[in-house]
Amino acid sequence: MARPERLPQLFSPSLRPPGVGDGEALSSLQALDADTFAFCCTSGRLGLVDTRQKWAPSETAGPGGGRWCAEVRGEAPGPGPSIAGLRSDGRLCLLDPRDLCRPVSARQCPVSTPSPDPELLRVTWAPGLDHCLAVSGFDGTVQVHDVTSWDGTQGRTDPVFTHRGHVFLDGDGAGTAPLVTTHTWHPRKPRTLLSAASDASLHVWDWVDLRTPC
Repeated sequence: MARPERLPQLFSPSLRPPGVGDGEALSSLQALDADTFAFCCTSGRLGLVDTRQKWAPSETAGPGGGRWCAEVRGEAPGPGPSIAGLRSDGRLCLLDPRDLCRPVSARQCPVSTPSPDPELLRVTWAPGLDHCLAVSGFDGTVQVHDVTSWDGTQGRTDPVFTHRGHVFLDGDGAGTAPLVTTHTWHPRKPRTLLSAASDASLHVWDWVDLRTPC
């Protein structure tokens, strides 16, 4: 497994982010185009950087508590929340890149316990659907959420679909349920995902929202 990168190692000394210690690890690093990228620290600190400019990122300090990961939505249809941040206790925040200091909305995903391995936390936007994302890393499931109706009200969010295939055990069901280690969306099939678990299982599966299509 690759060693986690740390912020100061990504830049020359003249570009080192102010206030960032040598021990601040990255949980997410994403190239947005040839000149800009986004980062998320395990502390929850988010930033957008243009490499053509002197270090002056648009960023926000971490909210504190738990460990975080994040993803920026590719090819967003317009202004609005395009960054999703996920905390190890199931907290899911949507942010507008024009104002990273104030989440547009924040909801609690239905997880029974915090992630047993925060390094496996993953939140991903559906590339072929406008307002859907998936989260994993808490147990043997992958949750799909539709954020169309989300607003600033903080509360609980229920997934429109939960993939439980990795939870099914062989034999009499004895033993420890596997943990989903990663998932990803199929690039050309909007409702198809792939997921892998700690028992070496790999699933390719479709999902259907029986209430309100994304």
